[in-house]
Amino acid sequence: MRKSYCGWCLPLIIAIANLAIIHPLAAQVTPADAQDILAKYSLSKQGSAWILPAEAEIAKEYANFGALEKKYTEIAKKFNQFVAQSIEARKVFDQALDELKKIEPLLEAPTTPPNQKAQLTAQYNQRVLLIKQAEPLLVILDGQDENPTYKELSTAYCAAKNALTASFAVLKEGLPQLDEKYAELKSNEEVLAALKAAGGKLGPAKSYKLDKRKLALYDTELLGHTHTLLRDRQRVVVMSLVNEKGPLLVHFNPDQEFSLFQQSDLAEAGITPEADAATVTLTAGDKKFECKQIKIPKLRLGKYVWENIEGLAMPAEAKDFGNMLGANAISEYRFDRDVKSYKVTIIKEGDEPPSPMAKGAKKR
Repeated sequence: MRKSYCGWCLPLIIAIANLAIIHPLAAQVTPADAQDILAKYSLSKQGSAWILPAEAEIAKEYANFGALEKKYTEIAKKFNQFVAQSIEARKVFDQALDELKKIEPLLEAPTTPPNQKAQLTAQYNQRVLLIKQAEPLLVILDGQDENPTYKELSTAYCAAKNALTASFAVLKEGLPQLDEKYAELKSNEEVLAALKAAGGKLGPAKSYKLDKRKLALYDTELLGHTHTLLRDRQRVVVMSLVNEKGPLLVHFNPDQEFSLFQQSDLAEAGITPEADAATVTLTAGDKKFECKQIKIPKLRLGKYVWENIEGLAMPAEAKDFGNMLGANAISEYRFDRDVKSYKVTIIKEGDEPPSPMAKGAKKR
């Protein structure tokens, strides 16, 4: 009988012992100790949740993203409507111009009967009217004349897109880091014991509501390959983002060994040459320019980010050069321009070119 008693008692004793050591810290941590432990891990209470400082920062940035998204959506709608109208106007303009070229010789031919000339004159005048109606909507990026409406809308569109991209980049980098940190804390026995003693749960808080699915849809639109073409100083350019903050209009010249930047434009983006930066004399034709060596910490064009681009900061009298990325920055990239749709696609060697409708792309 004694042997039987010990047989069933021993497992019970072991089970109780195991139960006692599952969370040894839980019995030791007082509410006061818990506060210190949670503070050690930078956790503070918000409502019923203990959250990391990064959560509050991301929540604030997400609110900022929402405001920027609203502005961007409004401007993008106007800009894309104008582009669509301009593309259609270009078709009408080109067709009417071709037909004029066919009608003119017939009007001038002495053998054309008077009644046919009357019909041709009516057709000619109709084509001239179509051309006049289309001209205000035309955008000739490579020409001398710049469409003021396109300039205003495209500049506002790119600036709004850049601001949204800067906010998106912060979220894109911060969200995975925050999720990873919370995952680490959830497996930390000291934190779990402190939470039990202090009361409350580990973050994120209930108020932390991010639509990650919506954010994912912006991957292609903001961090993609395709960019809007603009005009600046008679050059076709795109708007880049410097240090995830300020805009900078740039053009590309793979035949130029090094990159050139306007010192005044860099200053607006918060970049200035070092006090002891070397001076370099640049000769262009019969002109000489005193330039400062400079390094651009970070420059983003959608998907691609360049870091520590070395170049020359040029003085105001060299403004016609614009901001140019040379071979030292772009030798591994291809730039496919489509002037008719006002777009350029940037592809790095080894990357797959984007499909016309990449998965997750947003339509506007």
